[in-house]
Amino acid sequence: MASVSRDSRVQLVRQALHDVDLPMAEVDLILERLTQSNVIDDHLFSTLTSADPDLFILLFVLTGIVSDPKIPEPSVAILFSQVESHFDELSELGEGIYWHLTGHLLWREDRAFYQALHHLNNSLAALGGAEDARANPYLARVHDSLGQLSYNMGHIEDALLHFQAAIDLRPKEADDFGKAITFGNLGRAHMDLGNWGEAIKFFGLDLQIVRNHFNHLTRIQTQLLSHLGSCHLEDGDLQEAKNQYEKGRDLALRDENDLGQIHCMIGLGKAAVLSERLEEAMHWRNQVVLLLEEQAPTSAHQDLMAHHSHLSGLICSANGDLPQAHQYFTEALQLIRQSGHTSAIELAGFLLDSSKCSSALGDRDTTADLLAEALTQLDSTSAVARRVQVEAQLKAQFRDRWILHTSRRLSGGRSFESLLDRTGAEGFSVEKKQVAVLFADIRGFTKISEGMDPEDLISLLNDYLSSMIRSVSFYEGYVVHVLGDAVMAVFTLPESHADDADRALLAAITMLEENRRLNALNSGKYAPLKMGVGLHFGEAVTGLIGSALKRSYTLIGDVVNISSRLEGLTKVLGVPVLVTDEFSRAVRSREDYMLLPLGNFRLYGREEAISVLAVLGKKDHNPRVAKFQEQIEKANAALEQFRAGLFEEAAALFLELRQDTGITGFQYLADRARHYQSHPPDDGWSGAIELETK
Repeated sequence: MASVSRDSRVQLVRQALHDVDLPMAEVDLILERLTQSNVIDDHLFSTLTSADPDLFILLFVLTGIVSDPKIPEPSVAILFSQVESHFDELSELGEGIYWHLTGHLLWREDRAFYQALHHLNNSLAALGGAEDARANPYLARVHDSLGQLSYNMGHIEDALLHFQAAIDLRPKEADDFGKAITFGNLGRAHMDLGNWGEAIKFFGLDLQIVRNHFNHLTRIQTQLLSHLGSCHLEDGDLQEAKNQYEKGRDLALRDENDLGQIHCMIGLGKAAVLSERLEEAMHWRNQVVLLLEEQAPTSAHQDLMAHHSHLSGLICSANGDLPQAHQYFTEALQLIRQSGHTSAIELAGFLLDSSKCSSALGDRDTTADLLAEALTQLDSTSAVARRVQVEAQLKAQFRDRWILHTSRRLSGGRSFESLLDRTGAEGFSVEKKQVAVLFADIRGFTKISEGMDPEDLISLLNDYLSSMIRSVSFYEGYVVHVLGDAVMAVFTLPESHADDADRALLAAITMLEENRRLNALNSGKYAPLKMGVGLHFGEAVTGLIGSALKRSYTLIGDVVNISSRLEGLTKVLGVPVLVTDEFSRAVRSREDYMLLPLGNFRLYGREEAISVLAVLGKKDHNPRVAKFQEQIEKANAALEQFRAGLFEEAAALFLELRQDTGITGFQYLADRARHYQSHPPDDGWSGAIELETK
């Protein structure tokens, strides 16, 4: 059905809001905000039809107001509640929009990485199965959000892939505002990676769209001009950098945009220093001081103070006043670290300028520290030329520090110092600890690898392992081994913590979501990867194991064997994550998770049975939690009948659960129940299923 006129869209929205029983004043406010911000005319709203149900229209409204600070939070909550109470009535497109909006909120308001990623992945899955033609353009928004999530987590290369996917999905002749957002995101990502030419290209495309279609957004234009100036400055084109900064300053001056002026004047000052025009540089520095004095102390103000101190350090250094320059550089580093708004490559620039000053002052220890830290920052970027240059300098001047840095790359930075502490006489001893152990593996990886080009295989495996190891590190776990496609991690060595099991569980379900995200990015290129994760909690013997020639820090014990076997059991039971009852009891936030009992099993070669549970995820904002809870209760009832020897009744419930959940493990349990019905177990049977293979 054809879309309707603007006036008709307004009427459709008004009617849908009235049906929710919002106060008239709030309905008017929402409509006013939607029209003032031109959301009512954006690409998504322009596709509304008279056949769209009110529930769907409410979702469209939420896309326009969910980030609007002028809309009262209770109004937004009422609209979400209305949608969630009729969630089962949503189409795939409606579900996709809902999961996207809730994922966006979970990250923006709660900084809940796993939950946000889970909801955004659900959005991708729902939209991917939608027949509505509007699903594909909306997918671009989801990839933008995934890109921003990855960007904010420091995963810049992943962010670039999502932003590029967003560009590819956006309609060629429409959605200019959406394209401008994505071009800006691509520019910032390339800027943070040191890809100055690409950053200039995308900032230029963004600026062109804004000027042609949204010329009133002058503050955005100022920001883009400042970014373009910075990119040209880093790329060595000082004259073009000056041109862009001057345009941005003129625009900010007309707008009375003090922050925009400060950004551009700091850039003009740096360009003047590099062009050896020190009087001009001092002029811009002094102008910045006057404007900074009028600013309220905020995180943005702190970031600008850092850049002002850095500019002052550059000027003093150029004038030969090294002690004063050192003081300014030290201030700049302290402020930029505190601000939380800096990128790895920007911080590396601050560190390198400071290292030059320390070297000129003859302070070798400080110079080595600054160079090593700069190299650590550059390791996360694609600024290859600069990284090679800094690494060569560190290796030539401070070989011991370079060896330490390289060793950290091989062993994992967070654990390296503690491992060094244990390599002496006391390090050869072992100790017992209560730990949570995680095993993860790709299912059927041998078969997958047989049909792949070796280079593609290594690329895919590196992407997968990077995401898995990152998930472990994010929750402060320690990766003990990487064997092919398998990962073994422990929470936590060398010191144990009360929340080790909680963090291990979050790492496991985050690994699953990262794998879902990678599969979406690689759709059509590689077959989707499926993985299994096993988790157990118990005592392990830990320490440096090996010979005097080669030692590695590892752990040994039943907890390791059981978690490994549990990972293998995920294939049998058809679920991605399995935990033992001992593990679940160690999780302090157990009530926050949906844990589905799957019975007791006697692992091959073991006498004692273990109780196994599948992890369905966190309860968070999932509107299907009540349904999951019903399935958990039914599973408990089926297992009780199974243990009581009521095999026919148990089999019937297992088959219902197989139908309800799609989990193939319930078919396996139904088959076992039928087997016991015709071949009764021995007297005194404990209710455990004996596994005959590893």
